[in-house]
Amino acid sequence: MSVAEALMEETRELGGISGLQVAPDLATLLSILTHACQPRFAVEVGTFTGLSSLAIAEALPEGGRLLCCDPDPKHTAMARRYWHRAGVGDRVELVVAPAEETLPLLDEQVDFAFIDILHPRAVYDLLLPRLAPHGLIAVDNVMYETGDTGFVDYVEADETVESVLLVLGGGLTLIRKRCVE
Repeated sequence: MSVAEALMEETRELGGISGLQVAPDLATLLSILTHACQPRFAVEVGTFTGLSSLAIAEALPEGGRLLCCDPDPKHTAMARRYWHRAGVGDRVELVVAPAEETLPLLDEQVDFAFIDILHPRAVYDLLLPRLAPHGLIAVDNVMYETGDTGFVDYVEADETVESVLLVLGGGLTLIRKRCVE
């Protein structure tokens, strides 16, 4: 059994809350995107038990780092165990705090970001100015967003970025800054 399979099995044992885990096909897509982007610095917001961060960390290039932001110490402890079990624990820094407190302190550009929280707008607004010119942001569960203006509409109205909504799980939006000519 692979490390990812063991993590998924242990997460399923948590019961109803296990539905917060990303789907295996999304974990595979995150791995593919990470391989394609070759990020030196990646950020994940919303780690839960760590399947998505495991997929990203395993796909990082030599010297690549992943910062995970999540305020839940209980479930992220499981993530940390599996990062180490997979041999990528040295590539991942976990900050157990809300991303809104952590991201303003970043002083380096983000090459790849994965946001997996219910209301992503504030975190997106913090990450976008820190996104490298070639960077990519992936936002999960955007079809669950509620309110007068959903996140997808918010991003589509921003002329400084281009985005695409993939119908995968709860909806995944991929966003990059437009090239300035």
